[in-house]
Amino acid sequence: MFGLNLIPRDARFYDYFEAAGANLLATARALDDLLGAYSDVPAKLERLKELERTGDTITRDVMRALNRTFITPLDREDITALVRALDDVVDKAWAAAVRLDLYAIQEPTETARRLAHTLVAMAEALTRALPFLRHRGEMQQIIPITEELDRLETEADEHLRAALGQLFANPHTLEDVVLGVKWREIYDFLEGATDMADDAANVLESIVLKHG
Repeated sequence: MFGLNLIPRDARFYDYFEAAGANLLATARALDDLLGAYSDVPAKLERLKELERTGDTITRDVMRALNRTFITPLDREDITALVRALDDVVDKAWAAAVRLDLYAIQEPTETARRLAHTLVAMAEALTRALPFLRHRGEMQQIIPITEELDRLETEADEHLRAALGQLFANPHTLEDVVLGVKWREIYDFLEGATDMADDAANVLESIVLKHG
């Protein structure tokens, strides 16, 4: 779908953005499903691995398209920043999921589930925003969505702060401390995914200010 034989045309960059957004949303939902129903973990991890690879493929195709296109519909640095931010969300989500398996986590925490729910909401918002890039007359409709994304990212920060305040509050054994260290790393990747989604929102806002 995103191979080297594409006919060069401006619209393909918007196609790429929306494909990356759809892949991000599928990733967020797959992670939410993994944490919400912690069963069939190997199969769910394999699905997330496939989505991470798809994100990498889309990003590579965008870079190749940029190298073959003399005039682009948006600034090259904005195209690069946006597609990389969208892919970074997927990478962070995949990294969190991998560590659930690597650290033999027996049951997700409520904080992990909340962060995954927030990530789904952010992914949904981004997929609503991306199609408005196609028409400059509609770009201003992106701004309220970026404000929503900023609010959601703040919500994720609050979830993380509350969890970290309790993580090492009353460790009883060395095992408790080790488990706390594991969850701290998983939380960092989950919250990092929401940070990257907010970065994508910032790129969108910058594009609107330039072209909207």
